[in-house]
Amino acid sequence: MILTEFLLESAFLCIMGGFLGLIGVFLLTLVAGAAAGFPITISSSILILAISICVTVGVLAGIIPASIAARMDPVVAIRSK
Repeated sequence: MILTEFLLESAFLCIMGGFLGLIGVFLLTLVAGAAAGFPITISSSILILAISICVTVGVLAGIIPASIAARMDPVVAIRSK
């Protein structure tokens, strides 16, 4: 259960960071499109790829702490950093 919790938390944090990054990119494309005089678009396949990379990085970054916490006593895992 601890392993699942850690992996879901790390994936969630990376997805939120990815969405914030995509919002920033969207705003930059609006500004760049207005400055250039022609519309700049972001394809949906790129959006899906970006979210997929965020989930993959989140899961990979959460595997080591999750496996360490899964082997610990639950009370100790919750108290430790």
